[in-house]
Amino acid sequence: MASASPGSAETDAKVRGAQIVSALVRAPAGMVEHAAADAHVLTVHAEGRIPAAFDCGGLKLQRILTPGDIDLLPADTPARLVDEGANGVLILVIPATLVARHADELGRAADRLRPLAGLRDPVLSDLAWRIQRRRNASPELYDDCLAEELVGRLLRRHDPQLEPPSSWSRGLLSGRRLRRVLDLIEGEIDGPLPISRLADAAGLGPTAFKAAFRQALGEPVHRYVVRRRAQRARVLLLEGNLPASHVALDVGFSHQSHMAHWLRRLFGMLPTELEKLGLQGATARRWRES
Repeated sequence: MASASPGSAETDAKVRGAQIVSALVRAPAGMVEHAAADAHVLTVHAEGRIPAAFDCGGLKLQRILTPGDIDLLPADTPARLVDEGANGVLILVIPATLVARHADELGRAADRLRPLAGLRDPVLSDLAWRIQRRRNASPELYDDCLAEELVGRLLRRHDPQLEPPSSWSRGLLSGRRLRRVLDLIEGEIDGPLPISRLADAAGLGPTAFKAAFRQALGEPVHRYVVRRRAQRARVLLLEGNLPASHVALDVGFSHQSHMAHWLRRLFGMLPTELEKLGLQGATARRWRES
């Protein structure tokens, strides 16, 4: 976490409402006392390899900051941060109300996000940089989709529901096993994900795994995978860089019609409608910048 105060971004967040605000800053060496705020602060270290100290919510460590390191300062949690050299950092201010809304939709707990320091998560990092690159772009749906992806990623990493009580019967998915499965799905969403492979990652037989997954997340594993593919496809279609046929393959659907079926079923929109929204957003952005 660079020694750059996110205070101005937090003020901007209040003005814009429940939206993620981002800023890429060059931070000098020094110490920052971060007061408890009503927003979560996520940072991605962008430049420089420097000694640093992190102290937030009981998590204290000395470390060497390297590009790609991700930190999280949870809402209502003060922090003390010390960097021994100048560095570049991407700062995202995530309103607590936004996290609470997405957590409610996912049936998860939003009030237990823990501090993070030095996390390496390429998916989370990529989402943060996408938000930074498109922070002034339309359509609003694209911004909402990116926010949903980023917040969902954080909640899947932190949700205490992923840590089943010790009284649960042996053989159900533990928090660590479930995270292994979810990381496998996220990392290889573009390829085949047979039940046998997911069950192996969980250390369970296929039948026990399917029952345990449903009990842990409240939906069948097949439905979860399809929904994640559809959510990823929605973002790519709104970006408008690939035709729908390529998007379908990139997120693991066997055919474009299969993707269209699930987009319509889950979100009530067809690929052509999402592509049109993306084109409208790009046109609006070019008009504003001209």
